[in-house]
Amino acid sequence: MPHPEALVTSLLGPDTPAAIAAAVILAAKAEPLFALEAAAASGEDMEAVHDMRVASRRLRAAMAIFRPLYPDREWRRFNRMARAITRSLGTVRDADVFVDEFARLTERARTTDERVTLACIIGHRLGERLRDLESMRETLATLGLAERRDGFLAFVRRGDAGAYQPLGELADAVVRERLTAVYAHLPEALESDAGETQHSMRIAVKRLRYAIETLRPCFTGKADKVLETLKTLQDVLGELHDRDVFLSSVREMAESGELAKAGVKGPGLRAVERHLLAERAGFFDTFAALTAEWDEARMTRAVLGALRTDAAPDAVEPEADATP
Repeated sequence: MPHPEALVTSLLGPDTPAAIAAAVILAAKAEPLFALEAAAASGEDMEAVHDMRVASRRLRAAMAIFRPLYPDREWRRFNRMARAITRSLGTVRDADVFVDEFARLTERARTTDERVTLACIIGHRLGERLRDLESMRETLATLGLAERRDGFLAFVRRGDAGAYQPLGELADAVVRERLTAVYAHLPEALESDAGETQHSMRIAVKRLRYAIETLRPCFTGKADKVLETLKTLQDVLGELHDRDVFLSSVREMAESGELAKAGVKGPGLRAVERHLLAERAGFFDTFAALTAEWDEARMTRAVLGALRTDAAPDAVEPEADATP
């Protein structure tokens, strides 16, 4: 059976009315939520938690694009559902990312103070994860996704049938707006300590990437290179933000006195901070180099140059990226 995303691309094209496209795309984006619910709810399959969280984000991104086509009250109801999934799974996933990072730092620790510090930090975060996991299970049980599936599929078919705007026209407007949003964060994001701006830029990059993925039937194979670059940029900015979160968490634990009670000493804490700051500096250098390579002019040419101008969904073969 074809993958839902591949099926969407084969069925739709730039000339497809947006309301018809919305029904097909939103149904495909929602399917992973229903398919992964049981595996994610157990809390044991962390890949399922990650995949379901990502699926909820992609669904929300697609819903935002097609929001004008739907009754506001119903749209808000299902958007709240998707947002609740993102948030509840996000706390558990964030804890796993945190524990994985500090376990990796433990392997590189050189002193007993460092190892004791890292062990205490990991133990504290694992305790928080248990609380977050229980909250996630309660949220998923309350949402009852299996019971909402039919209602959601009926909702996506109720898009404004009078909206004859072609999908390609919508795609052009959406990606132009999101391109502008990404580069509006420069040059401020290129200041090494501009953590909040860098985090905002990561969100803008993610929204552009998800928009292209959502509207993929309107793009040629040239979009593959664009999506690869946007993912790399999003990941690097994500690593920067993670280091900011890790540093903040460690400092909060230290200020609360919890680590001192567990026998953690100053040298161990300072060593952990040095490791995190050094990693952050490395990711920042990668980010700066990537934005220099892909400035606004080049990214705009690449994105708009990948838009299809034909009407038939199967008329364009994938093309190699010709952007300099």
